Amino acid sequence: MLFLPAARRDTELVSPAAFEGLDDLALWQGPVAGGTLKGVEHPPARIRVEMLAHRRIVLVTDAAPATSQPLPAREAMKKRVLARHFARVGTTETHGRRVDVYVRKRS
Repeated sequence: MLFLPAARRDTELVSPAAFEGLDDLALWQGPVAGGTLKGVEHPPARIRVEMLAHRRIVLVTDAAPATSQPLPAREAMKKRVLARHFARVGTTETHGRRVDVYVRKRS
């Protein structure tokens, strides 16, 4: 699972049961260890490695697209790897969030 932007990790704080059994691929340190509400994410290169090690990724993002602003390197990496190596196969929207399911493209 990935959160894009990382601030959408707040969704898991509100509904932890909905995320049971899913690994947060970008998370390096959780909120307590990282000392922040959203935790601390891996560097972009490590996020890429984690993403490419999976066949399916669940992405939690905003239902309404964010305004176009330059993306931090971690967020840009998530988007780039999804676009290049994965295809979206399902989408659900609820409570202002969108949940997309991606599967690896065939090489």
